[in-house]
Amino acid sequence: ANQRKHDLHILHVPKTIDNDLMETDHCPGYGSVARVAAHILLGDDLDNRSFYNGIKINICMGRHAGWIAAASALARRCVENEDPENCGPHLIYMPEHTFSEEQFINDVQKTYDQLGRATVVVAEGIADQLKNSRFAGEKDEFGNAQLSGSGKLGDHLAKIIEKHVQVHSHLGKLRVRSDTWGYLQRSLPGMVSEIDKQEAFEVGVASVDFMMRGETDKTVIIQRVSDAPYSSMPGLTDLALVAQKTKRVPAHMINAAGNGVTNAFFEYILPLAGELPKMYSLGGVGKIEKRLAHYVRH
Repeated sequence: ANQRKHDLHILHVPKTIDNDLMETDHCPGYGSVARVAAHILLGDDLDNRSFYNGIKINICMGRHAGWIAAASALARRCVENEDPENCGPHLIYMPEHTFSEEQFINDVQKTYDQLGRATVVVAEGIADQLKNSRFAGEKDEFGNAQLSGSGKLGDHLAKIIEKHVQVHSHLGKLRVRSDTWGYLQRSLPGMVSEIDKQEAFEVGVASVDFMMRGETDKTVIIQRVSDAPYSSMPGLTDLALVAQKTKRVPAHMINAAGNGVTNAFFEYILPLAGELPKMYSLGGVGKIEKRLAHYVRH
């Protein structure tokens, strides 16, 4: 258009739940999918608590970045009167950190030994690190693990756990299940974060304003102004700084073991996801007895 002296203005308006665009604090859509991840894991972990020997693996979107997997950690903040260490997801794996199947087995074994169960979240991008898996049964023509496709990664990891995690024999057989969330995680209008809805509208309005001013070859970003109270404003940056680049979860938001998140991530995500459901735990057998003592006749 420039070569032909055609007056054309092009402005990029972001919208990706993957939250992997550079320069912006976060992307429209991410706060909402974070809510979805929190709700799924809260319910999934409550279900997992209902029986011993349960190992549940959840595969979420995130081929190159683990932002959605990380957001599932919000579920650990939804149970009152409970040690967060007891709440799932107990283990979270993101493509930002090297994935070792041996370490995965050890992590699940340790969690199982402590709690008698485990809830796990894995970003789909982990599959790219398992092409040379010695545990994989199905191989492609080059001898690489065949893990692409619906459910294959979850099935693969479930089989590893079934085979290698040692069971507490007095509790019976290990129960391992996996779910691949698929497109549903980005398709639930009832789960939209209020902040996300507001910011998405503001980004759209700002895009029109920037275009009317004559801006071109730019992308609209969200700038975080403050955390408490949370506030943000739309901004503008060069499209060249964003195109063909990926924003990954920074190291300071991932724990040292590479199987969870730090408080820095919670500070980042909590304002974006909005209000989350609260569940209440009686806090263990001793506390249950104490609370019910008044109602018990001797």
